[in-house]
Amino acid sequence: MNTVYLETEHQEVFAPNADLTRPVPVHIPSALARLGYYVCLRLPLALAGRVQQVRVHCQIGGLTPDDEHLVQGDGLEDLARRVPSRAPGMAWVFLCRAYLSRGEGTVSLTELPEDLARADLLLCTWPRFLLSGQADDWLACQADPHWARGGVPLGGIGTGKVELCRDGRFRNFSANNNQDMPFEEPCGLEGAYLAVGTHVPGGNQERVLATAPVDGLAPVPELQAEAGFPRMVLRADQALPGLDAEVTATAPLVPHDLRLSSLPGFLLRWRLYNRRADAMRATCRLAWPNLVGHGGGLGAPENRIGYGDGYYRYWEPPEAQTCEEVRDRGFAALRYRNAPSPVCPTADGCHYVAVAGLAGVVLHRDPRRGWVGRTVEIPAGGIAEVEMAVAWEMPHWVDSLGIERGHYWQNHCADGLAVLAMLFAQADRIWDETGALGRLLADTDLPSWLRARLQNCCYPLVTNSVLLRDGRFSVNEGPTEMAGCYGTLDQRLAAHPATLLFYPELNRRELQAFAACQSPGGGVNHDLGGGHLERGSAEVSWPDLTCAFVLQLARHAWLLGDAAFAAVHWPHARAAILRHARWAEAGGGVAQVGRDGVGTSYDGYHYEETTPYLGTLWIATLRVAAAWAECAGDLELTRAVAGWEQAALARLDQDLWNGRYLRTFGSPEGPTNDRCHAGMLAGEFFCRTLSGGSVLPAERLAACVEALAALNGSDRFAVPPDEVGPALDDPTEYGWLPYVEAFALTALALNRHPRVMAIWERMVRAMDGDGASPCDTRLMYQPGTGDPSWGAYYMTAPASWLVYEALLDFVYLPAEQVLRLHPQVESWVAVVHPLFWGLASQREGRISLRAVRTFGNPLPAVAQLEVPAATHRVRMDGRTLSRTETRPAYYRVALLTPVRLAPGVELDWVVE
Repeated sequence: MNTVYLETEHQEVFAPNADLTRPVPVHIPSALARLGYYVCLRLPLALAGRVQQVRVHCQIGGLTPDDEHLVQGDGLEDLARRVPSRAPGMAWVFLCRAYLSRGEGTVSLTELPEDLARADLLLCTWPRFLLSGQADDWLACQADPHWARGGVPLGGIGTGKVELCRDGRFRNFSANNNQDMPFEEPCGLEGAYLAVGTHVPGGNQERVLATAPVDGLAPVPELQAEAGFPRMVLRADQALPGLDAEVTATAPLVPHDLRLSSLPGFLLRWRLYNRRADAMRATCRLAWPNLVGHGGGLGAPENRIGYGDGYYRYWEPPEAQTCEEVRDRGFAALRYRNAPSPVCPTADGCHYVAVAGLAGVVLHRDPRRGWVGRTVEIPAGGIAEVEMAVAWEMPHWVDSLGIERGHYWQNHCADGLAVLAMLFAQADRIWDETGALGRLLADTDLPSWLRARLQNCCYPLVTNSVLLRDGRFSVNEGPTEMAGCYGTLDQRLAAHPATLLFYPELNRRELQAFAACQSPGGGVNHDLGGGHLERGSAEVSWPDLTCAFVLQLARHAWLLGDAAFAAVHWPHARAAILRHARWAEAGGGVAQVGRDGVGTSYDGYHYEETTPYLGTLWIATLRVAAAWAECAGDLELTRAVAGWEQAALARLDQDLWNGRYLRTFGSPEGPTNDRCHAGMLAGEFFCRTLSGGSVLPAERLAACVEALAALNGSDRFAVPPDEVGPALDDPTEYGWLPYVEAFALTALALNRHPRVMAIWERMVRAMDGDGASPCDTRLMYQPGTGDPSWGAYYMTAPASWLVYEALLDFVYLPAEQVLRLHPQVESWVAVVHPLFWGLASQREGRISLRAVRTFGNPLPAVAQLEVPAATHRVRMDGRTLSRTETRPAYYRVALLTPVRLAPGVELDWVVE
């Protein structure tokens, strides 16, 4: 009763049917510190009792190599050595517990029985994975080619979610305030499914909309799925004879509308198509379990993020579930309750599963797992629609300090019934708005993989977010694996497009939270807290954090034309610039890694002295500082910036230039790493989009771009490694793919490298697992295979929008009424900005932009175009436009008359 499990981050490493007569290759995805991995075998019962003398040798090579020799029982303490398996005639045997760091290596077993040559080998960090049967389920699920570990998260901003997957199952439930410990049933959430039945002469029939049987129901003959966050579509032609079924589920994410977007729940719409020549009756059902009181989450944050000294906790619900029917406000619902949890109130509240309307409604009341359904008459050749919803009223958001903060939705809704009422009342608007981005992208000629990626990479808005009742907002760097670390300025540099583009108010709030905890000396914090948002004033000695802070402040102020925000935050930006300048001056132009505790966001690697990652970010920040200081009338800083930039360029050239590119790190006096680093041009995107120039002189820039494409982007690798040698040798074991997007692909795209799309497509297919995990981007992937490594649900997924912005060479600055748009693809593309959406094309130098929708008031206006410096002239309506201003890589021309971008308005111009 109410058992509480204390667990580290969840990692599982399978080697099914492994050959135990030789070392078994393994990839260990730990964070920075060593994690305890239980070494386990699944064996026939006859062999399970004959492995008491097994010896285990784990040899792992990485940043911190491990060479562990263990005997049976080492590290198991009071853990039972044998666990029954769900596979008939089999059992799991715990051999030992090995503490391992991340890296590639082998596990060797000796002293085995002579007749034991093969078995399922598992290394996992949490015994409950075996004790609960989930390990057996994972192995069994691999037989279904449609199986998916994740899908599209359904829920509101800050409310938790459940994922609907391509195989028709619901998974990864985190709506009980358990965002840091979603339920991980491989077979799907027990008792949650979609089913459709027909009532025809000769007997009723019913099938489940899934690819495998569920709850005794056979699956539909074929299931198609389309993931486009925040929506998932399931289609089953001939779900039953003469009946096609389609279900669309959506989170209530309405761009720029926090009231609707913070509702804790989701909508689900059935469309039933009668293909028969006569009318039929059909019933659609949504089954849902009572999960109230079932909890989990961060138990104790780590003292040092990534070092595994904190823990998560998971607990089972009380055995006092209840279910009652509610028929009110034009809908019918089941309301689930449970007794208060003796562990923690976070999982206390109510869940609702509901169907709109009252006619034809059938409710199956069950305290543990009920369902709602509706029977409809469908005329011959006709269609019937049924609207359903799930909502959760879980009001007790308790942070790691033990303080209840509440949720933002509680400012607008008294309880879960009010949430349901708002979902159903606003259903038409929610359906229209949640599909708007998908419709915009569907009107383009972009490849399907890119259209899907641009939608699905925004998932952290739901999966990773917290939105407190007092309006504070932040994003968890990596639920389940980052100890509740919120905001993280370094990762946020790649992650911010999701908030900036679609919820600029949230972007503003989170940046203000970082400004509020800036140190008196101008340094900034890495994050807003571990399991809370109460981080005090301090600095972390990673100079890239000050750059990330300034660049994000500028992006928000300049892309929104928010003069008030710029004025309030210039002192914060200025202080951060001066703090970084002290590091840079001490390093002779570039902050020196490894001196005086200075580090970087690339904390999983060993770097020393000068790095191009820090150097080019610093140069980009200085370009922004120059423009911002001039606008603020800060002559003192304006005069200093040019000298700092020259010193940085000289130091990069002196320490890192190897004749082909800027090496990963080094200095004339110290050690060097001659590999090509994916973050070598980290500042290029921000420099180009915010200042109109590049971080390096043209010749150096071109060489570095070519090296990134030829080395890190080589087809020899499934995905780009973070570092690789000049002869495509000695690549790193990881590629931090969202960082590769933000810092490498953006540079390739802005410099119009012809291979950028091919490299990007390989990366996207790895990140979404060929459709198996559209909304679970990891931080790390393995270059050799493209397989995921560490960092579940990583907040950096929206970095894809930075690559897309670079691909279009798109910038709109409303305060100056300047538009830059120079797509390198000759096709229709979508243009997405915080203030407007549009469609654009570029064909043989003729560029067209048609505004589709706008946000805010007044309408955005265009008075100037910004074009590449190599452009001979710009014509509009047959007339050559006059130059107004020259920037390093571009120049501007004035329109004859400013144009307001009202929906439907078109702009056309020709660049020659």
